[in-house]
Amino acid sequence: FVREGQRIVASSSSCASSDVERIRTLLRRVILVSFRIANVHIAAVERQDASAASDALFALSEWLVALREHCAPTHASLGVEILDLWQRVESARGRVLLKVGNIDGARGVFDAIEETCRDARPPFTLTNRGLRAFARGEYNMAVMYFQKALEGDDASVLAHNNLALAHVYTHDIDTAVTALENFVRVHFLRPHATVV
Repeated sequence: FVREGQRIVASSSSCASSDVERIRTLLRRVILVSFRIANVHIAAVERQDASAASDALFALSEWLVALREHCAPTHASLGVEILDLWQRVESARGRVLLKVGNIDGARGVFDAIEETCRDARPPFTLTNRGLRAFARGEYNMAVMYFQKALEGDDASVLAHNNLALAHVYTHDIDTAVTALENFVRVHFLRPHATVV
């Protein structure tokens, strides 16, 4: 799909209306591939595997930037969709970096997301802040960010899971259990939970 996207970008100086649906199809594939890359390698214990995942996600991210620059001038809504996906891919890359203990690298990724998207504070940006706080051992701060993220998207698997875990680290087991119960209630009653 990256090659197809490169062909679209190279085919003309601006994004043709006929390309929009092809690009949207490519974006759906990018979503699936990027989260598979991140989730497989977040589970990996090998630092080298995680580094390869981070590199692959970075390549996807760079491709999305070029695609957005190509499409946004003529198709603003598509530019917004591409920017949203870029944020998600970069968030996944930041999580991979956190997994291997590269807190500074993750902070750089998360800061770049916030710098690029100053006006938007989507739930996954708040989740990223919670993950950073958690990695620094600031569990009460992490709880606050995960709760705010869930106010914006109460189906976020990552925010629910990490909220419960942060409560465990603050020694508030009852609240951790309640958080997991809420997660199960929301996630299994709503089949389209977001994994951000």
